Amino acid sequence: MSNNSKHDMAEHRTDWAHERTLLAKERTFASWVRTGISSMAAGLAIAKLLGSVESPWIVRILGVVLILSGGIIYGLAFLSYRNALKKLVEEGVRSTPLWIIGVITLLLMVSTTLALLLIFE
Repeated sequence: MSNNSKHDMAEHRTDWAHERTLLAKERTFASWVRTGISSMAAGLAIAKLLGSVESPWIVRILGVVLILSGGIIYGLAFLSYRNALKKLVEEGVRSTPLWIIGVITLLLMVSTTLALLLIFE
């Protein structure tokens, strides 16, 4: 096997490694988003289902904390993905444009605000 052939094979393996890394980062972003949605859902459920207990303000505070946690998780997910993507783009990896992920994150943040409004209605 010639040196040139070995070099081509190494380049091919490196390209696939970059693709696997990108896919892993996308799965991690999706996992963070699922965690944020779960946190928000738990906050809304607690606030709405337990709102008639003796101390409703405690239930509301717990709901707000869980919903805000979901919003923070969205922000951290975006920052983590952006930082990883920046390194991969420098290596020449092509992916979903960052602005699309940013818009999705922004919409999730808007849902956080709307969920908070639901608690205080």
